[in-house]
Amino acid sequence: MRDIFTTTEPAGEEEEEFGSLFESFQNREELVAEEEVSGDRLGVFRRLFSSVTGRKRVARISGELAPAAEVESDTGVATGADMDLSSPLDLDSARRDMLRPEAVAPPVPERPQKKSRSGSSNRLGLSQIQLLVLGGLLVLVLAVYGLLAVVMLRGRAEWAAVPATEGVVLASPSAAGETVAGEELLFTTTPFAEGEDEAVVDATPLPLATATPQPATATSLDLQVMQDPNNLDLRLERGAEYLRLGDHAAALRDFEHAEGLDKERAEAYLGQGRAYIFLRRWKEAEAALGTAVSFNAELEAAHFWLGRLFFYAGRYAEAAGEFDWAAELNHEEPLYEAWLARAAAQDGNLEEAQGAVGRVFSVTEKLPLGYLSRAEVRILEEDYEAAQGDLLYAKSLAVHDFEILNSLARFYLEYMPERRGDAELLAQQAQNWALWDIEEALALQTLGRIRLAQGRQAEAKQLFAQASALATVDGQVGLPGLLADIDALLRE
Repeated sequence: MRDIFTTTEPAGEEEEEFGSLFESFQNREELVAEEEVSGDRLGVFRRLFSSVTGRKRVARISGELAPAAEVESDTGVATGADMDLSSPLDLDSARRDMLRPEAVAPPVPERPQKKSRSGSSNRLGLSQIQLLVLGGLLVLVLAVYGLLAVVMLRGRAEWAAVPATEGVVLASPSAAGETVAGEELLFTTTPFAEGEDEAVVDATPLPLATATPQPATATSLDLQVMQDPNNLDLRLERGAEYLRLGDHAAALRDFEHAEGLDKERAEAYLGQGRAYIFLRRWKEAEAALGTAVSFNAELEAAHFWLGRLFFYAGRYAEAAGEFDWAAELNHEEPLYEAWLARAAAQDGNLEEAQGAVGRVFSVTEKLPLGYLSRAEVRILEEDYEAAQGDLLYAKSLAVHDFEILNSLARFYLEYMPERRGDAELLAQQAQNWALWDIEEALALQTLGRIRLAQGRQAEAKQLFAQASALATVDGQVGLPGLLADIDALLRE
């Protein structure tokens, strides 16, 4: 193997080449200055170009021999920038030092970066801040549920602790048999006997006071009534709300309480009369509504509900009189005129029925009951085709109205026998949309008539029995037409 450090011929050539290069580097500025003085500009650029190419050659040779990196200062070897390369011998020595093999430092393993606390996660992939927020929300939810539970328990206790109407016996240790009104009796104690140190407890429970039943229907006025139970207007308002919701017994209690607060308040008796009608206590309803009218003859609602009561009872002339009175008090209410037309038509008073229908349509043409009343007038006039048109149009305006559905079913049954199938479907729909017992009884009565016309006497008998059970008023059947149907069935 050839020793590059002992051969002299190539070294001499390299020394001569490097020497010429260094001389050219050292004398470059002087040559440039001389050329500028002499005016040979082209020579200046030529020499500069040769010096640049010489630099590139030196850099290429140095890059092939050794890396151009600086040696650590503690090794004692000067860096390339600190070396004095004024002679080729110095350059050769530096080159041999650069080619000397050195120990390669082992690679330093990279230290893993420490994660920040905010970025730390658990198995669920949630940070500690998110866990704290979730924990706080959980505590808040539990606190809300606990508060609601406390409120409900306290409310239940207040509802249950209703004072009794009569005193309840509560024995005390000092004197057995003393009475304390409104308290519940849990147990009794006997007085101290001679020679005994303690009272003997009798564990036999005595009857507790019966709490006043509370309404099952909730309204938006319950809390206000609890805070101010003797507010007359609140009682009347909540009673009307109970009627609208169909809780007639609760409505009756509020109206009776209102009567106790003011014996001459007509609205209290009006509410009682309405509740009695739906509870099928028609004698009491008539008395209550009559009392309301006696205290306030201009109370149009009292006349209207008296007319409804007489209409269902089959007292059509009296019903027409009450509807007429209500319409006189309020000419802008077409509902009164529509019921007046129906009652007059059922009573056979064609002239009054026609006048009432005219007044309905003079006020509005959008009242479904107005078309129903005109259909009943046209049936009285024997204009069945026009009556059918009015009934169908009324049904298009109020698809689920009980009165319209039941009246159309009866019209098909009585005047269009070929449409008994449609009559049956309409009667079933009317039963589904009945709002109280009398309406459901009327729908069952219509179905019973259809079954009777179809020759299905057993089914008709069953339907009439169900209708009579719902229409029993004050111990007797309140619908007079139902009694006639039952008699007709018994005669067959």
